[in-house]
Amino acid sequence: MSEIKLDSKNEADVAFSVQCQKIQQGLDQSRQFVAGFETLDEQILELLQANLAHLKNYEKELESLKGRYSARLAHVCESFKMSPQSGAILKTSSASDSVPGRPDPVVDEMTSSAHPRSDKAS
Repeated sequence: MSEIKLDSKNEADVAFSVQCQKIQQGLDQSRQFVAGFETLDEQILELLQANLAHLKNYEKELESLKGRYSARLAHVCESFKMSPQSGAILKTSSASDSVPGRPDPVVDEMTSSAHPRSDKAS
């Protein structure tokens, strides 16, 4: 009977050894998986930093354009008699601004630029 116990013990040792190997393989795979995520995290971080740099450049460019075009916007709003901030009409054109029988030139310019007529080219 001692031989049977010995065989059982050997089988148990072998089974334990196999389980240990499987656990070790699982740990190795987990480490590789985590390492893959760490690499991915680094790549994502680099991309985010590059995107942030681009956004900062776009922000600077936008501020530059805003400064450049604010004077033009004020001039356009003045010609349309509108407030640059709200777009509200500040005053209507006087009778001296328009010719009798013809539409107001400011209103005509605004409507023709907003809705170009097809007969305008001819």
